[in-house]
Amino acid sequence: AAHAPAIAELLRDSDAEMRRIAATALRRMGAAGAAHATALAKSLSDENPVVRGCAAEVLGHMGAVGAAHAHEIAKLLSEEGKHARRCAAEALGRMSEAGAAHAPAIAKLLSDSDEGMRQLAAEVLGH
Repeated sequence: AAHAPAIAELLRDSDAEMRRIAATALRRMGAAGAAHATALAKSLSDENPVVRGCAAEVLGHMGAVGAAHAHEIAKLLSEEGKHARRCAAEALGRMSEAGAAHAPAIAKLLSDSDEGMRQLAAEVLGH
């Protein structure tokens, strides 16, 4: 937990894989990692779709601290690539009221060309 600030700094690393690893590490650090949710939320606009998706996923596991960023996460639902869309839908599904506010955007995924995305949308909306 004492290393959380240094790990949060790696969210700005030039290497996308390092940024993804840093986000995942913050998730594993519990409250110490959650203290860096705002820095992590900046990764929702990362140039790399895997990093954007990972940031959404991690924020989805941070409770109310992560739910504060539901609006930014919901923006990923309209991406072309399915990784970030899937991670965003799953994250919003974990966010109770904050996620439920984005149910109409998740419902649009029910008509997605990808069967897995349609299934995920149905599961998220069904909770």
